Amino acid sequence: MKEYIKYLRFLILIFFITEPSELDSQEKKIKKIIIEQPSKERLLSPPIDKKKDAIKLIPPEQIQAIQKLQEEKRKAIEEKRKEEIEKAQKLQEEKRKALEKKQKQILEAARKAEQERKLKEQEAARKAEQERKLKEQEAARKAEQERKLKEQEAARKAKQERKLKEQEAARKAEQERKLKEQEAARKAEQERKLKEQEAARKA
Repeated sequence: MKEYIKYLRFLILIFFITEPSELDSQEKKIKKIIIEQPSKERLLSPPIDKKKDAIKLIPPEQIQAIQKLQEEKRKAIEEKRKEEIEKAQKLQEEKRKALEKKQKQILEAARKAEQERKLKEQEAARKAEQERKLKEQEAARKAEQERKLKEQEAARKAKQERKLKEQEAARKAEQERKLKEQEAARKAEQERKLKEQEAARKA
């Protein structure tokens, strides 16, 4: 059986390799071709009847079967190659998508980082502006409070000074009044004494 397969392969190889011109020249040399039905005899073996111009060939049905088998093998190889190519393309596509996804993730991370940085800068600027306004408001409040305190202190001092002036004026007026009263009383007493002395002198 193994030798049979070997002969079949050898024949197929000759069939595909041999040029048409060589086949024509070989056909001209063959005088007689006998196609026999499959038997238990070895193919391409020396004929038993020792006929010089006769050789045994494989029946066309078996050649067609072998060709069909070879065609199936060829298609199987092509299919396998196609599957391998598709698998490689799929793997390459997966790698490309993975790389693209990674790049997108990197870009997204960079975008988020930039956005976060800008937000932090904006928040820092907002806080700085808010703190500056609060300081300005606090400074204005303190200045206003200090101004009011100065005004109140000035008003208090003015009022106190006015009261002191009024009190001093009242004291002086009272003192002057008392002095006048005392002077009037002294003069009246002196005049009374003079009158009494004059009356006593006349008496």
